[in-house]
Amino acid sequence: MNRSLQIRGAICLVVLLLSVYLLLPTIKATGYTAEQREAAKTDPVLKAEIDAVDAKAIRRGLDLQGGMYLVMEIDTEGMSLEQSQDARERVREIITNRVDQFGVSEPVIQTVGESRIIVQLPGLQDPERAKNLIGSTAKLEFRLIKNPEEIQLAATRLDESFRTVPLPEEPVEADADAAPEGDETAPAESDSVADPFADLPTQDDVAGADPTEAEEELRGQYPFSSNLIPGRGPWFMVLEKDVPHLTAMLKSDQALAASRGVDWQFGMDVMPMQDGTLTRELYALEPTAVMEGDLLTNAMQRPDQKTPGNWTVSFELNRKGARQFAKVTADNIGEYLAISLDGRVKSAPQIQGKIPSGSGEITGGFSSVEAGDMALLLRAGALPTDIYIAEERTVGPSLGADSIRQGVQAALWGSVMVAIFMLIYYRGSGVVTDIALISNILILMAVLAQFGLVLTLPGIAGIILTVGMAVDANVLINERVREELRKAKTVRAAVQAGYQNATRTIIDANVTTLIVGLVLWNFGTGPILGFAVTLCIGILTSMFTALVMTRVIMELVTRNQGQQKISI
Repeated sequence: MNRSLQIRGAICLVVLLLSVYLLLPTIKATGYTAEQREAAKTDPVLKAEIDAVDAKAIRRGLDLQGGMYLVMEIDTEGMSLEQSQDARERVREIITNRVDQFGVSEPVIQTVGESRIIVQLPGLQDPERAKNLIGSTAKLEFRLIKNPEEIQLAATRLDESFRTVPLPEEPVEADADAAPEGDETAPAESDSVADPFADLPTQDDVAGADPTEAEEELRGQYPFSSNLIPGRGPWFMVLEKDVPHLTAMLKSDQALAASRGVDWQFGMDVMPMQDGTLTRELYALEPTAVMEGDLLTNAMQRPDQKTPGNWTVSFELNRKGARQFAKVTADNIGEYLAISLDGRVKSAPQIQGKIPSGSGEITGGFSSVEAGDMALLLRAGALPTDIYIAEERTVGPSLGADSIRQGVQAALWGSVMVAIFMLIYYRGSGVVTDIALISNILILMAVLAQFGLVLTLPGIAGIILTVGMAVDANVLINERVREELRKAKTVRAAVQAGYQNATRTIIDANVTTLIVGLVLWNFGTGPILGFAVTLCIGILTSMFTALVMTRVIMELVTRNQGQQKISI
């Protein structure tokens, strides 16, 4: 046995053994049951073990693992082409930051066209939470709450703007001391408007009450303020069922004109009343923010020291923000400062004194997850423009499992049929071809695992195509060897001549296909990308197994100079 054959044989053996070693985590990962993975959520040791194995296993795509597929549309109305491109890139970067901190493995985030971003989140367990995190603009603002007099005046103007039932006239009672008719000193008829908040029901008696004729008349006279319930501070409570109606009312042109310097915002959380009726807070805020969230440098969740079991979000400001925050708190002691996120108030603490430290805390009865999500949004930054979900698809884990089973079955049956054909048609040489076929799939899967590439359902189709291409190369080699044997050459000479004559043709055919695959890999998205990944890797591995591995085996079989026959 010559030195070259020994080296090539050793390389093939090392590659095979390394491929098997790299696939061991994938084999182990498929052995974990659903019960074990569920138990890992509460068992840190088991979770660490499973996570370590999954990190080295072949990563599955959205269609195999389950998860979420979103197409986000960016609002570029009124922007120039350059501005829209800049906004798109900034949105993609911020979404990437949020998804990375969210902890989804192998997410796919790509820009498409001028205003669309595709987000794929394999293995996602909480789609609603993900949509809230990704789609939220996370615009943080600190706004002062209007004083009670201004709030009452604003509510009165809104009532006047939407009023459908005229106010009752107040009768003028006769007064013995009144001046005679025509006397200029006689008191004029009252033109004052009744206090719209005087007749408001309390939290205890309004909930669940059926509307009566008197209440309907009250709503006609005070269409806005009759929906309000006094809160525990300078804000109101609104029955949750009335929130959509008031939201539409406040967004109308009439309300915008009547509010004049008051920005109405609902609270972020639903508050239950004593009888269980759900309400939401409504705040009247200053139209401009005293400080915005772009001055934040960090945000993190912390346990609430005052209320065990709850969590808070602490934040830190840069130097400019610290100076601004200190001035705002010093100038407004006793006032209420609303913390607004995306146009909804999360909390409204009262300013007790100057805060010069440049740090603060957002409270509101957060759970650990809620506090973590808010801190994540604040750290990742605000989106530069509004976005909305143009398309949404969710793939369940069970559907992914079915896809894996059907894809594996298709690949298995295809490989078995090809292997049987090669055994029947080429006999002993067919065995060599089948060894190369199995080795080709092993090496391909090992490359996917080693480099963290994602296997998708179209990727399985690429593997099946690779099987066909690998066999095609071996068919070409075997036919060339047959031709040389017909020329009465020795077996060893025929094998060497067959490989030499077939090598250039195999390389030419595979390289042209590889170029197409690389173009698809570079420019393709979704299913096209998944197909291109396995196709390109499969071309390289099939050339290695066909031109190197099978040649080593054939040369070992025909190493005897006097051998006259070969099973082909």
